[in-house]
Amino acid sequence: MSQHIRLSEAVDTYLRVREAKGTATTTLANERVVLRRFKHWYGDVQMRHMTAEKVAQFFYGDNGVRSTHTTRDGRVRPPVAPSTHNYYRTRLNSLFRFSTQRGWIRTDLLLDG
Repeated sequence: MSQHIRLSEAVDTYLRVREAKGTATTTLANERVVLRRFKHWYGDVQMRHMTAEKVAQFFYGDNGVRSTHTTRDGRVRPPVAPSTHNYYRTRLNSLFRFSTQRGWIRTDLLLDG
């Protein structure tokens, strides 16, 4: 697989591997929601171009999930709960660790958060 993999490809590959390993259907569905939401927010960039600063903005920046934010469907939402924030971070950490093991990224993208 190319070292210049895009975020969408990384998410799809990660979810396929998780499914092949027998991850529960509900868990996969929840992960899919979180990771696709992040992908839509960040954009379908090459993994090597992602930065910890921009990942932190997903959580804490203007319109980040830890502040009042507007979803893709135009709805204004309150900040996500601390438990949801932790769940999002765990899911992203898992994707990033998976990506690091494959050489798609080289830095800790959750460093600033």
